[in-house]
Amino acid sequence: MKKDERVILESILKDCGCAKEIIASCLQIKEKYGEQEILPVLQQERYRLLQKIHGEQQKLDILDYVIFKLKQGGLKDV
Repeated sequence: MKKDERVILESILKDCGCAKEIIASCLQIKEKYGEQEILPVLQQERYRLLQKIHGEQQKLDILDYVIFKLKQGGLKDV
């Protein structure tokens, strides 16, 4: 793998919030086996990130509901 490609991939993965171990693994896999072989790792990271987003969305939904109920007169019937 060319140094520029390595730097670019590492930068992208850092920007995505990947852990150092995942970044190192992707770089090693790409170096040994090629670009396409990192797809399963990236798909797993995407799933992890999506689960985190869903968790945060649930928290936001709860806060929205509490705000709505407070505007409607209180939390007595929650």
